[in-house]
Amino acid sequence: MKLPTFFISHGGGPWPWMPERKAMHHALEQSLRDMVATLPVTPQAVVMVSGHWEAAQVGVMSAANPPMEYDYYNFPPHTYEVTYPAPGNPALAESIVTMLASAGIAAVPDAGKGFDHGAFVPMHVMYPAADMPLVQVSMLQSYSPQAHVAMGRALAALREQGVLLVGSGLSYHNLRLMGPEAHTPSHAFDAWLHETLMLAPEARMQRVLHWEQARMHACATREKTIWCRCLWPWARPSQAKRSASTMRRACMAASRYPVIGLTSFTHHLGGLYVFNGNGR
Repeated sequence: MKLPTFFISHGGGPWPWMPERKAMHHALEQSLRDMVATLPVTPQAVVMVSGHWEAAQVGVMSAANPPMEYDYYNFPPHTYEVTYPAPGNPALAESIVTMLASAGIAAVPDAGKGFDHGAFVPMHVMYPAADMPLVQVSMLQSYSPQAHVAMGRALAALREQGVLLVGSGLSYHNLRLMGPEAHTPSHAFDAWLHETLMLAPEARMQRVLHWEQARMHACATREKTIWCRCLWPWARPSQAKRSASTMRRACMAASRYPVIGLTSFTHHLGGLYVFNGNGR
């Protein structure tokens, strides 16, 4: 059975291990749990593109037991001791490198790459037993729209093999513009994203390829948290659908935290986009 693909927010830092932050992220926590509960079958593995790994050419995590990467700063000491001992999948990593190469995309296995917090934080909520194989795939430092669309298309076949594809990032990530003043740019970009994802495939592609027309620079000081979103609609170019129940949760969160956009489900609270492979 073909699995769907998801774009998720991974929230702010190591929030599951910080009680006050965990309370703030309750909507995101519930969304991630619901995502797993609604899958038609249990995945064989998860392949995740995190906004926290970018490289000159595509890197593919290839270790059997990846280490941890504590790529966050100024958090309590205990958050630098958490572990998420999920297995990697070297055979899947090799297959991904081959698939990308067949599409003309240079990719290299990376046996030293560990789980960054864009991956281990949401996976801790989704699969707390750490028994789901996880392979991370990097973004490109170029942030090329064409290249990331091509990556999504090349990886689409994994969905037929029982692999869950997940993009993990944020559509609002400007730590210098927080609070009420962030409301206007956040909602404007959210509206553009929502409108784009609801378009027919070819029209959607043109919007993605010309993303700069969205004037999103106030929302993300760098594009890296955006492109892991833009990669996944092309893993299934036919249609995109957003869960109505998730929309309601996001609206509730947004009403309390005006930085949070209604459709991005991003800055630290929650929700997900569903790219459904069943034509719905």
